[in-house]
Amino acid sequence: MAKTFTIEDLKYMQSQPLWWKIQKSVTKIYEWYKYWEGNIHISFCEPLRKEEYINFAEEAPNKFYKNAAKLIDDRIYSNYKIWDTNYIAHDLRSGKNKYANYYTTELKDKFQQRFQQTLNQISGETDVVSPIYLGIYANPVLELLPNL
Repeated sequence: MAKTFTIEDLKYMQSQPLWWKIQKSVTKIYEWYKYWEGNIHISFCEPLRKEEYINFAEEAPNKFYKNAAKLIDDRIYSNYKIWDTNYIAHDLRSGKNKYANYYTTELKDKFQQRFQQTLNQISGETDVVSPIYLGIYANPVLELLPNL
């Protein structure tokens, strides 16, 4: 039987140390593989090198962290693959069919069914969780397409 998550559960998970999140992420990847979650693309890249951020190392902390975050984002974006589920979530979230040529009606129906099943497993405010769930899938379209 699937676990029912509450808002408190989600807040607890967010407050945990990084190692716990990494362990849970690896476990989640296995679950995605085991159960239908759409396609999975796992990619590893070289870690950031000192030479990459030395040019702004002397900046004020806010500016330094902003530039470091951009380096990390660029590294992630260069390895990211957008799948049909990303386009479906974007269209559902926006209420338009802008990317309908990237998926079939059957895939959209399957995604919506799984989306509803996931919402049914969460006790609490589904109107709060729904945009977060769709955002997890839709944000790569918003972030990556302008950069490609």
